[in-house]
Amino acid sequence: MHSIPNLDEDRERLNSIDGIVPNPFELPEGCYFAPRCKHAMARCKKEQPGDYTVGEGHTVKCFLYDEKEGK
Repeated sequence: MHSIPNLDEDRERLNSIDGIVPNPFELPEGCYFAPRCKHAMARCKKEQPGDYTVGEGHTVKCFLYDEKEGK
């Protein structure tokens, strides 16, 4: 989310996610962002996250928002 430009800020560079985008023909097992995510858990490397509602009309695919994880 920090890489989305904000038109109210005057910045030269946007934040980026470290690492390399996976080849779409060789996607990793589990969450596709797990290899590049600083919040990745063991579960992320084995399972694809489902959709979690974080607000009206807003969903994410991240286990951090799974109530079973205690978040």
